[in-house]
Amino acid sequence: MQTVFPPNNAVLALLGAPKQTEEALRLTRWCIRLSCDSGTLLYNTLTGELLLLPAAEDTDQNRAVLLQKHFLVPESLDEFARARDFKRILCLMQPKTAVDCFLIYPTTECNARCYYCYEFGRPKMTMSDRTADETADYILRVSGDSSVNITWFGGEPLFNSRAIDRITDRLRRVGKPFRSSMISNGYLFDADLVETAVQSWKLHEIQVPLDGTEAVYNRAKAFQYRDDPSPFRRVMRNISLLLDAGVTVSVRLNLGAENYEDIKSLIGGLDAAFRGRGNLRVYVGMLRDFGTAPQNSVSWEERLRRWVELSAALSESGFRKRFTLKKKPNVFCCMADSDNAVTILPDGSLGRCEHEDLDESVGNIRDGVLDPARVAAWKENVEVADCRECALFPRCRRLKKCAWTKGTCEPLDRALFFRRLEDEILYTYETGGRECQSEDTDDAVC
Repeated sequence: MQTVFPPNNAVLALLGAPKQTEEALRLTRWCIRLSCDSGTLLYNTLTGELLLLPAAEDTDQNRAVLLQKHFLVPESLDEFARARDFKRILCLMQPKTAVDCFLIYPTTECNARCYYCYEFGRPKMTMSDRTADETADYILRVSGDSSVNITWFGGEPLFNSRAIDRITDRLRRVGKPFRSSMISNGYLFDADLVETAVQSWKLHEIQVPLDGTEAVYNRAKAFQYRDDPSPFRRVMRNISLLLDAGVTVSVRLNLGAENYEDIKSLIGGLDAAFRGRGNLRVYVGMLRDFGTAPQNSVSWEERLRRWVELSAALSESGFRKRFTLKKKPNVFCCMADSDNAVTILPDGSLGRCEHEDLDESVGNIRDGVLDPARVAAWKENVEVADCRECALFPRCRRLKKCAWTKGTCEPLDRALFFRRLEDEILYTYETGGRECQSEDTDDAVC
């Protein structure tokens, strides 16, 4: 038996050494088993350890070692209660840090009219020069000596590039280390703006959504520019400009109920246009039902099958980035329950989540956080009946207030979690246990 990936030391310290017992032993509920060319991989989602059991061996031959490594546990152990306690303790053990991740809305206005947009009906605001200056001052005040990460969001953030200029100019003038990323439809870029983004905004990564090939994309985005015969071609040109400038471009393929076949065609077009571009990443993102883009016409099993097939096509083209297992356990779900991240709206209001912060302000950039109770509410996790037996539970964080999960655990979300984790396990084995992780994941911000 071989250790492919080591356990997390903090978790091991909390668990302590297993005691010898006469009680019957069983495999931990937190074990995921996968076959590989050398035998069987055993991954413990609580400790984070990955073992390789050669084909010639079985668990009975390694009972003593598997007990010491917490892969075998006493039959009567309440693993769920223990894992739940450990998750809480690990959160409490996290050191308090300065706020160093900022998701900033220069505007909530947008030049596109996507039919699935979850911001329909929300107030339209644009950040003033004064608020931009105060935003920079707020960043400097709360970040201390830390370098900061900024994500420009919207609306379409380029609709108010002036605010981005003012904020980044202020940070550069005082020598504040920072870098930025952006979520944008990419339409408003040109060569000069790309240069400004790289040199002045320190843009290192951008996420650009694509809904399909030219006709499908133009119809889905419904840009306000009636004199432009093909916004799709302009966005593709801008992706190329960004890649040439060294920016990592993450293309999010928006998979809905009706565009599966077209997304397959789009992957072929991206392959022809961008194969070999090392700073291009492409992944499949499911359109979520926020009341504007229901997916009820397609079963979750079929949606999963489509995701798997499209992801495999992206892997074959070299666009899909794979990741190994993380050495650190998942302590936070996302920026909403993290103490080092905050959102800033165009009027200077502070929020916790880009999907809810228009209605869930916790303070403002002038006075700071004014509603600690609302901040605490974003940290509340929810559990469902399936958690007790689910091998993902030690790694899973599900926020009660989350607009994506709505306090539930849907079969599709769970299946996608399993698929991604299984791929991390196999890739860790294939790379010999070397950690290869990005700060950003699908739909994460900081």
